[in-house]
This record gives sequence, C-alpha cells and structure tokens, in this order.
Amino acid sequence: MKRLFLFLSSILILTTIVRADIETAKVQCADIGFKPGTEKYADCVMKLMSKEDDNNEISNNTDKTTQKKDKKVEGVANKLVFEKATYVGEIKKGKADGVGVFTFSDGSTYEGKVKRNKIKGNGKYIDLQGKVYQGKWRRGILKIKIDKDTRKIIKLRAKTGVHIYLEMKGEGVVNDQWFECECERDFSLCELTPKGKKDEERAKKQKEQEGGDDSGGGECS
Repeated sequence: MKRLFLFLSSILILTTIVRADIETAKVQCADIGFKPGTEKYADCVMKLMSKEDDNNEISNNTDKTTQKKDKKVEGVANKLVFEKATYVGEIKKGKADGVGVFTFSDGSTYEGKVKRNKIKGNGKYIDLQGKVYQGKWRRGILKIKIDKDTRKIIKLRAKTGVHIYLEMKGEGVVNDQWFECECERDFSLCELTPKGKKDEERAKKQKEQEGGDDSGGGECS
C-alpha cells in the first residue's frame, strides 16, 4: 500500500508539473502574437514544450552540460528589457531574434520579425489609437507612401523608442532624396522642418562637390 501511495503521488506531481509547463507555453505563445486556437499557436506550444523537456534533461548532468543548457534555452520565448521598450519572444545568443513583440514606453507595440535586437522583416506596428501600420521593415523603419512627393516614416528603436515623422522630396539636384517636413492635415501644404532644410542644404553641397558642372546641367530642361 505504501509503495502504491508513493507511486500515485509521483504521478500526481508529474501531471501537475506538465500542466504548469503547458500553461506557461500557452502564455508565452500568446505574448509572442500567435492567436490561440490556430495551428501556428499549437505548433508554438509544442515547440516550447519540447525545448523545456530538453532543458530538464540537461539540468541533471554536470557543470559542462549546464553551460549547454544555457545555449539551448535560447530560442524559447523569453523577455528582454531595453531603455525604451520591453521585448517578449524568441531569443538567440542573448538578443531578440526570430518572432516577438516589442512594447514601447508610450504603450504602442510592434509584432513580427526581429533580428539581433532590431526590427527587420514583416511585422505590424499598433499605435496608441489602435491604428495598424503593417509591412516589411528595414533597420526598424517602415516607409508609407502618401503621394509621389510625400511619405510617412515610422522609426522604431529599442533604445530610443518611437519616432514618427513626414518626409518630402528635395528640389533641384537633390530631387531624388527625401527630407524631414511638416504638412497640413490634408497634406495640401508641406514645408521642410529646420532639420530638413539643413539636411537638404548639406545634400546640395555634396552633389555640387561630386558632380561639378554635370550636377548643374542635369537640371536644365
């Protein structure tokens, strides 16, 4: 009877631990952005559970294998805290890498792909009003076309936070470049900001130095 009692107690404890692991995996996958009830959500839960099993086996070995355990934990949903954002998602070599969610200090969020602590690849940004900006991000930047001469820039950085501004095409020899601007609500009137004017002047001088007479002649019609 005593042996039977100990056996049943062990089974009960093991079942409780497994259930706790499953619930933890479910929460982590939901935090990453997978929708509960979907196939991808289920795959995420199974993936995290299998990684947890691997880690439990390794933790019973020597100090050398404990170091291996630390490496194997990477890739499991985890949390990182930066100066202007908190990240929950996949981690590789101690950095946000894979798929995850950035929550910025102003409360807005980014959900999607990241690489080496930087937002890179397909993802969506949700501002405080709930407006969604979705697309392919490059170096934490998403460019949204307003018209042929104006665009919106959304820049997301874990260290510096969220920076949203407008840009307009330059004039003359720099009409192939973009500079920071301010516009009316309907974008009927836009003008360069002090920073935009300074950047445009600098770009024009650089064009003149590089192109000489060719730069000036290129604008004649």
